[in-house]
Amino acid sequence: MESKKKTQEEICQVFRFEQWLRFYFVEERDDKLFLNVPGERLEEIKTAYPHLLELANMANGGEIDYQKSCDMVCAYVGAHIDGPKSSTALVSTILDSKGYQIEMYLFGLWIKGHEDFLDEDIRPFSEWEELYSGWRATEQVADYAKKLMESSPMATSADGNKTVH
Repeated sequence: MESKKKTQEEICQVFRFEQWLRFYFVEERDDKLFLNVPGERLEEIKTAYPHLLELANMANGGEIDYQKSCDMVCAYVGAHIDGPKSSTALVSTILDSKGYQIEMYLFGLWIKGHEDFLDEDIRPFSEWEELYSGWRATEQVADYAKKLMESSPMATSADGNKTVH
């Protein structure tokens, strides 16, 4: 059970990281969007999150859109989590789980609710992780997440077990 939660968190971190990259480092040129992560930021990533450096390098300097972004993240998860660290069935189960969907939904809410603050300055990914984790741990958000998990007759918990409510 613990490995399912750990794998879900690893997958969620990949998606949060990719969102952070797009939030700060997308530039428009000739009516197209490009990801341009400066060298000093790549060094910070290499030091603080070496396991995510490859993801940053995959799209850096290249044109980016929603589909390319999805493809890039899926390729990264496939190469680094799905198989090397976890079974294919586990990763698929997590991606299809209500717990994962809720976590990504909550992350989207966090970004929307804090967009002005996040946009004031380029904040390191480690700060995003710390801020999101603190927000996610508040009683109000924890209660909301619990209500979302319980909102259907058959919910899948973060550990992958089906529970009837």
